[in-house]
Amino acid sequence: MSADRVRSTSYTSAVKRLGQIEGDSNLSAEFVRRIGAVLDEVPELSSYRWELVLAMESVLCATDAAQAMAGGPAAVVAEVARENVVRASARRRVFDEPMMEADMAARALGSRSVNLSQYASLRRRRGELLGLPVANHYLFPAFQIDADRRCVVPVVAQVNRLLGAAQDPWGVASWWFSDNARLGGARPADLAQDDSRAADVDCAAHAVFAPVG
Repeated sequence: MSADRVRSTSYTSAVKRLGQIEGDSNLSAEFVRRIGAVLDEVPELSSYRWELVLAMESVLCATDAAQAMAGGPAAVVAEVARENVVRASARRRVFDEPMMEADMAARALGSRSVNLSQYASLRRRRGELLGLPVANHYLFPAFQIDADRRCVVPVVAQVNRLLGAAQDPWGVASWWFSDNARLGGARPADLAQDDSRAADVDCAAHAVFAPVG
């Protein structure tokens, strides 16, 4: 069978299986897992799996919020929908960055644990390693890990704990990947592995808690 025929068959199978998933399914880990499993079957889509699943989650969350407020003031419903669109856009920008699955992150950190995902999860729960929840998985922005020294970049671990990465992973990710005036307009993530700028990144993180005015 030719490669084009195989590709066509894969797409046809994927489309058919997607159509079998009930349209009124609630947003849940199982629902999103099923979507992801279908995407994994098509090589052209599997590399975009997490971006597609994340976009679907965002859309469904926005729909759920709007439905929950049905009958309420139109302006409030519109504002909720707008906020969800903004949040979804911000999250998709974060996923333009290189990411690691939990087992890949654990290996990069030099772990020899039998359960690599558990090792990465432990570092995440400690607050030193930023992990972003997507469905029932976590993805880890690659900039945090010094592959040569097989460790979380020291200033990254410090800042993640300071800003509360374990409690607010998306908020902390937004900070790392946003232009920062205190860093001359640079993004903290782009300076994280520059030892000469570690103190600057740390100061910029502490400035988050500085009084306004």
